[in-house]
Amino acid sequence: MLWTHGLSVFAWSSLGRGFFSNHYDPGNPGGNPVSRWCAAYFGSEENIQKLERANMFALQRHVVVAHVALAYVLCHVHVFAVVGCTTSEQFAQNVAALSLKLDDATLNWLATGQAAQ
Repeated sequence: MLWTHGLSVFAWSSLGRGFFSNHYDPGNPGGNPVSRWCAAYFGSEENIQKLERANMFALQRHVVVAHVALAYVLCHVHVFAVVGCTTSEQFAQNVAALSLKLDDATLNWLATGQAAQ
């Protein structure tokens, strides 16, 4: 809808401030400061299920969950993903997400858990 008005979107914190990274462990949400923060703000059952689906897809494709999350954001028209990187390796991993393409059925499954009909 925003693009019909000629507006682009900057998706701030595209990785959920660590939720879609190796910093958050739903099995031990109090394990570190990032995990505690993620649990407080993103730790709903619905979001944890989305994280589980993203992890499953990442394992099948031999990528990291951050690739899946960034690819999901970037599949939308005129969206720019904003991420924070503390190392050159993290930067390279985030750039690698550009090569992961998600079809409509996969986007729907990641968002809702519903298989394509």
